[in-house]
This record gives sequence, structure tokens and C-alpha cells, in this order.
Amino acid sequence: MKVKEENNEIADFVLDQLGTPPNFSHVNVINIFDNRFRVNVYTKEEGFIDKMTISASFYIINDKDDIHVSPEITPKFPKN
Repeated sequence: MKVKEENNEIADFVLDQLGTPPNFSHVNVINIFDNRFRVNVYTKEEGFIDKMTISASFYIINDKDDIHVSPEITPKFPKN
């Protein structure tokens, strides 16, 4: 699997489980090593100076058959 496709798959998995936060900006998937990732979900507050905030962050291990997440993702926002 190509890196970009795997990153998109992981970002979609997180948003599917978590939901989409208000003022959602983007998901950043960072490969730490091998099949281990840090995933940050960003929101944006607009104002005189725009502010980006990490609204959720997870450590993910993507095995062939399963995805392990720490901390566990609990739905917080409505799904799109």
C-alpha cells in the first residue's frame, strides 16, 4: 500500500470513529516508524489571528488485520 493511501485510510478511520468536530480543519497522520502512526485532528478558530488547535490526538498501530488505537476513540461529534 502506498504511503499516501495508507495515511488517507487512517485519517478516514479516525474521523469515522470520532465524528467531525466543529470548525474542522484537517487530520495530520505522521508515520513514526514501521506501521505506527501519530494522528492529530485539527480545528480552526477564525479571528484577527487564526488559531489552529489539536482537538484530538491518537497513537495508532496499523496491523494487516486490525487497527489498534491509544487512547480508545469514543464518538464525540456528529458524523458527516
